[in-house]
Order: sequence, then structure tokens, then C-alpha cells
Amino acid sequence: MSSNLGINSQLQDYLSSSKKNSDSSSQSSLSSQSLKSWVSFGRSEPSSPKEQENGWYTQAAEDPFCPSLSKRQRILGFFTLLLMGVFCFVMAGFVAPFIVLKARKFALLYTMGSLFTISSFSLLWGPWAHIKHLCSVQRLPFTIAYFGTMAATLYFAMVVKFSFYVSFILLFQIEAV
Repeated sequence: MSSNLGINSQLQDYLSSSKKNSDSSSQSSLSSQSLKSWVSFGRSEPSSPKEQENGWYTQAAEDPFCPSLSKRQRILGFFTLLLMGVFCFVMAGFVAPFIVLKARKFALLYTMGSLFTISSFSLLWGPWAHIKHLCSVQRLPFTIAYFGTMAATLYFAMVVKFSFYVSFILLFQIEAV
């Protein structure tokens, strides 16, 4: 919200400077500061130390489960888990045309892709912060539906091993996304 206020004030400053320039009929180039602020694509520098303390890495470093991970380790772990998730989704896509014959394999690959993807964000934000985010009031129904269908998919694919149940639960899992 504060970044929107910063962008809004920058826009007002730019418009007022443009109006002054057009009123005086002198066409001068933009100053390097205003050009830099417009080229930054909305990523403004934190204006106060409090804003700087509220960054994603500061919150992740305070997480009780993985406090010693550096920013580089978190980003590398994030991309590693995300690529593993994408790999599982791609492999599930290759199995999808044969879903009647390989429903359990598709379900396991799709579910593992989902777990890797969610784990990547958990590593990036910090596991405890991510769990709190997923269990917030607005996200709780989605979280229950999504993790419930993933657990049911894994149960029916690995324990019961009956493809009809797996296909049925998998439809609910895909719908929960």
C-alpha cells in the first residue's frame, strides 16, 4: 500500500513538473532522479528503515525453522524445488494422454509437482510464515481443500491402488487449484 502512495506522489510530481514546463514553453529533459524512478518499474527504494526491515528476506530470516539460511541459499533452494515441480508437471503432462492406463502414475507426478511447488515458496518465505499465510482466514478453505485432496490422492494411489478412486479424487485436486 505504501508503494502505491509513493508511486502516486511520484506521478503527481511528474505531472506538476510537466505542467510547469508546458506553461513556460521550455522543453527540458527529465532529471536523472525522475527518470530513475520511472524506469524502476514500481520497485521504489524503501523510504524508511521500518520499510526496509519488512522485506521478504528479513521475515524469512526470523522464521524459527530455517533461520540460518542465507538469501542465496533460499533463492537457490526455491528455484531447485520449483524446477523439480515443473519437471513433475511436465512428466505428468506426458503421461496425461494415457491417463486411462496410467492414472496412478499421473496422479503421483501431479501431486509431487504440487508439493514441490508449495515447498519452494515455503523455503523462500520461511516455513512458519508460509504456514501462517496458508492458514489465514481468507485462505483456510482453499488450504483444507487442496491439502486434503493431495493427501487423498496419495493415499488412493499408493495404499489402495485403485485407479478409479485415484481418478475421482484427482479431479477434485485439479479443481481445488
